[in-house]
Amino acid sequence: MADVGRIEAQLVADTTEFIKPMQEAQEEVSALEGTLGGLQGAFDAIEDAAKTAGLAFAAFTGAVTAATIEATRYGTEIDRMAVITGFSRETLQELEFAAGIVNMEFRTLTRSTARLARNLVRNAGQSTALGETIEALGIQVFDTAGEFRDMDALFFD
Repeated sequence: MADVGRIEAQLVADTTEFIKPMQEAQEEVSALEGTLGGLQGAFDAIEDAAKTAGLAFAAFTGAVTAATIEATRYGTEIDRMAVITGFSRETLQELEFAAGIVNMEFRTLTRSTARLARNLVRNAGQSTALGETIEALGIQVFDTAGEFRDMDALFFD
């Protein structure tokens, strides 16, 4: 029986010696799991930030695209109005600003100036009421070559 007790004591000692490194390894694995869990949280936060940044960039790109389309539309409209009215683009932009100040629609102003240009051409040098008013005001509708003067100059005369 003494041998059994001694074998049992040796077995307990050997098992304890084997269990202790296993417990230490388990503690290291648990610590590693905690670290990996923290890293996963950081990666999740980075992923969320990247998604948010992607959405912000998409919104910014959309806004820039919309602004570009609007600027192109505005430029096209100013070009079209320059052809219709005879005013330079710069003068039209100034008139648009002034129309906004007095709460007048820009189209109303450009239609009126186009009508003015037509009437100036039709009535200059004529013995109509408008032709006589043009002459009385000293407005020279035609230049020395007999060409219609540019509306920028006529308008400010």
